[in-house]
Amino acid sequence: KKIDEFKQKHNSNKKKVIIFSARLIEAKGGDQLIQALALVNNDFPDFILLVVGKEWAYTKKIKKMSQDLNISEKVIFTGYLKEDELKLAYNVADISVFPSLCFESFGMGNLEAMACRKPVISSFFGGPSEVVVDGETGYLINPNNVKFMAEKILDLLQNSEKAIKFGKTGYIRAKDKFSLVRQVEEMLKWYQLTLHK
Repeated sequence: KKIDEFKQKHNSNKKKVIIFSARLIEAKGGDQLIQALALVNNDFPDFILLVVGKEWAYTKKIKKMSQDLNISEKVIFTGYLKEDELKLAYNVADISVFPSLCFESFGMGNLEAMACRKPVISSFFGGPSEVVVDGETGYLINPNNVKFMAEKILDLLQNSEKAIKFGKTGYIRAKDKFSLVRQVEEMLKWYQLTLHK
């Protein structure tokens, strides 16, 4: 019921939903994503982009770019979402895109999407390449290659079975490799190694 209400609130019924959840600054790749979606729109116009995050001055640039590229009606800004709402947003989405231009230490957004069984298209800069398995839980991309990003987004929009399979595999990976229990176990191993030196 809550998911249905979220869909109605953000006009996402009967459309494929792409989520971009990040701190809305230039380093997170919003420009590149909007450019990629303008290309996607030529072949698959039935989508919306949920832009999740507190609006900063940079947000105006994304809005203007989406207007200039004639996809502004497909770009929905949710503003900052609390944890429960963010969980709904991920569950509404079909694909999560994380096109960060900077070298992320980890990229928690990818893990959040995978925990909600969503395929991820992510920058390969830094930590995300340790989380996302290319061709299994989603795709790793160079966000500066807008055409390639568009191709991967289009692939998952047009191939629902593949997207669902990637999402399921990502969930298993998130649960097995990145759970709190697993991280505590790994931390304890490091302590034990240190003590025995």
